[in-house]
Amino acid sequence: MPDFVSEHFEWNVEKSEEIYARHGFDFHIVAEMFERQAYVHSWVDLRLEDEERMIAIGRSHDLFITAVYTMRDSRKRIITAWKSKRREIDEYARQKGYRDDGKD
Repeated sequence: MPDFVSEHFEWNVEKSEEIYARHGFDFHIVAEMFERQAYVHSWVDLRLEDEERMIAIGRSHDLFITAVYTMRDSRKRIITAWKSKRREIDEYARQKGYRDDGKD
């Protein structure tokens, strides 16, 4: 199946459909999270030598989403995504200033 490519984003259509079947949202929702800048960077995955992959945690459509992406020219290539786990939501809240490093 071909890739989806727009001015700012790209992804594998089959992978987006797989994520929808598993989690109930697709990469269009992830792209909206990026467009609205409703995310924080969590970490950079340095396991791959040929590609720097970033992990972002954000909100879109009342969901907390964690997404892995890389830059391809000027586009974000969305690689995968899932519903954020509690620790990821806590990291989002901490970076946004909603929590004080877990010292509740």
